[in-house]
This record gives sequence, C-alpha cells and structure tokens, in this order.
Amino acid sequence: MYQFGHSGALRAISNGTSTGNSRGAIITSPTNAVNTKGNWTAVGPATTLTTEYSIIVARASNGPAVYNGLLDIGLQTSGGSVQTIIENLRMPHNNQAGQGRLFIPVPVHIPKSSQIVARLQASASGSLLDVSVVGFSAGPFGMPGFAKWLAFGVNSALSQGTPMSYAVANTDGSVIALTSAVPVNVKAMFHMVGDNQDNSRLAGAQYAYTVLLGPSGSETAIQSLMMMDLKAGDDELWPNQTCIFPCDIKSGTRLSAYMRSPQLVADGSFDLIVYGGV
Repeated sequence: MYQFGHSGALRAISNGTSTGNSRGAIITSPTNAVNTKGNWTAVGPATTLTTEYSIIVARASNGPAVYNGLLDIGLQTSGGSVQTIIENLRMPHNNQAGQGRLFIPVPVHIPKSSQIVARLQASASGSLLDVSVVGFSAGPFGMPGFAKWLAFGVNSALSQGTPMSYAVANTDGSVIALTSAVPVNVKAMFHMVGDNQDNSRLAGAQYAYTVLLGPSGSETAIQSLMMMDLKAGDDELWPNQTCIFPCDIKSGTRLSAYMRSPQLVADGSFDLIVYGGV
C-alpha cells in the first residue's frame, strides 16, 4: 500500500488575516470604473515560510452586494513589479455582502520572504473582498507547487468566464471554445463557474458541462458531465469550483466545453473558466 509522505516539520501559515477583526486583507475594485483591474494590495507582510500549496480564502465584504469579479494573486518584488501567479479566479455574485466565502485550494510555489499581493476587477465599481492566503510547506503527497496558474475562457469585459448555452433540454449544447491554443504545456487543471449575470434562477436548477481538447469538430472529452445545481437561499451555483485534476495538455492545444440541462433554456446559462498549472 502506498504510504503518504510525512514530516514533523510540515507547517502552515496564514497571510493577510488580521487578529484584530479575524478578516483578510481588503481588496477593492476601482471606485470609478467597472470591469477594470484594481491596484495591487498587500496580503499581509512578507511570508516567513516557503510554501508549495495554498488555500485562497475570499469573502464579499461591505460594498456592492451583487457583482461578478476576477481576483488575481501575485508576488511583488522589492522594486515594485508584480509577477502574477494565479490569474482571474472567478468570484461569484452574492445576494448580500458577507455571503459567498470561497476556499480555493491551489498548489503553487511561494518562496519565503515573498510579498503576496492581490487585485480585483468587478462588474460593480468599489466592490470589496477580504482575502487571505493560507500556505502549507508541502503539497499533496509531498509534491512541489506549480510556478503559475493560467486562466482560459476569461471574459474580461464582463468580469466573468465564457458563457455556456444550449437549445434543447437534456441535450448537449454547442461546443464553445475557451482558447484556440494554450500557450504552454499544462500539467493540472481545475474549473470555476459563475452565474453569467443571471441571479434569478428557478429553484433546484441543475446543470452539467464537459471540457474537451482538440480541433473543432474532432474534440476529445477529458472531463465529462461535471454536475452542479442551484445553492438554496442565495441563487449561487454550487459547487462553483472543482478539485484539481492531473492532465497533460500540450502547448498549442485548443480547449473547449459544452453544457446540458433539464431546465428551461432561459434559465440555463452559466459561465466557465478553466485554470491550468504550469
């Protein structure tokens, strides 16, 4: 039987969480613009530990209650430049401030003494998140973290992902491209979904989607019928993120997806982003 690696030196640290109010660093989208990247903001002081696996914790704070957003995580150098290490995490709309806390696990390498920063763009000006990054000194099974996570299928103009749609209930919709070509080899992936600006769905709405690789007309499914439904009480799709899948996607490969649903077509759309570890 396989034995999980273990070390008594394994540690975890929380970056950005304030002991004064038990909240994360406040990240704000521009107050005078929508669907535009905000300024980079520090998430705690410089890290005190090299970490290989992080959980991004994000929660809607005071401010506009309903918005769609994209959150970037980066590392800032002493000279002020920023390297983005996780791009365009899909922040779902919230029916009121304080709902919708996300815990997003991402295996990513963050060296000791790094300054973690974050920025937000949103469909409502002045949107707020409180964000913390919990880092672990080893990844699953002792694996090192990835250098960076890229996002495929981002619609920056609306601060969301690529809309999925279909024409007939319980029938696969059209295949929709997320990217014509991934720019580098991808070794792992996860997905996030959003409401495609529909926050008044029928109770109990259900959906499934499939992610594909390959040229148009000859795609191969790599993740099939990923299911989700409507979370009761706050009109949020659930689960809004998947676990991380190992994969081997070569640079230049087209990435696409389609959906199906038993719902009325008018109530069946959502948006999708696929993330790739490189």
